[in-house]
Amino acid sequence: MQTQAIGRPPSMVAPTPNDAEQAAAPIKLLAVTQDTSLALLDADTLAGARVVHASPDAGAAAGGPVEVFAASPALGADPVEVIDGFAYTDIVPAADSYISIPAGDYEFSVAPDTDSIGDAVFTSPALGLSAGTEYTVMAAGRVTSTPAFGLLASVDDNRPIATQVSLKVTHGAPAAGVVDVYVTAAGEFSAAEVVAGMAGAPVLADFAFGTTTDYLALSAGDYDIRVVAGGAAAINLEGLSFTGGQVLHAIARGPAEPAGSPADFGVILLSN
Repeated sequence: MQTQAIGRPPSMVAPTPNDAEQAAAPIKLLAVTQDTSLALLDADTLAGARVVHASPDAGAAAGGPVEVFAASPALGADPVEVIDGFAYTDIVPAADSYISIPAGDYEFSVAPDTDSIGDAVFTSPALGLSAGTEYTVMAAGRVTSTPAFGLLASVDDNRPIATQVSLKVTHGAPAAGVVDVYVTAAGEFSAAEVVAGMAGAPVLADFAFGTTTDYLALSAGDYDIRVVAGGAAAINLEGLSFTGGQVLHAIARGPAEPAGSPADFGVILLSN
């Protein structure tokens, strides 16, 4: 007669596709026990980063576009220029992709476009980038006044969910102050009706500069997004079409300062 041990089932290890864009290895191992699961990454797996220029006065303070240097033990002894000619609202490498870099701790320096890190006007605290993880790093705030210039970094969860749209929002518009964000079905309310309070409570109330939300789950469909500041719709986006499986990151940005292009409020929209 055969006997069967009763107790905790054995662990299972299975290969799965490594679907992160920055992955150095084509597969990862998924270890599963009764209590948890753990992804085991190849030692050569990279981190992914995209960088957004959302500082409204950095160009004016620098006399034009800026450049970005990165310093990290993962890159060697000397800082490396990673972005050249970086202008307001630019995204590197693109709104839907990432730069692949070795995992590690990084310091980023921002300088006028002179090809010299010695001209840097800002150096960030160390920012840790983990293997197999994708990040959006945003240059935000003001160089010449408050809120002070700095880097806002958030982890991107680009796993698509077919039954929903995943949307996170960052407040990167210092001129707007504290705002309310409304997301309504397309055409249901006009911007004036939203401002008047006819659309009900905002999705995000008292949303402060520098804040990034968790991912909000929306049904697929057409939407209007309004950002209300000081009793007016500073941002009015109408008829946006979202489909299931999209992962989006909306960054509210202000006009270029002291005067320039763009001359109004708007949104920088990133995707998976």
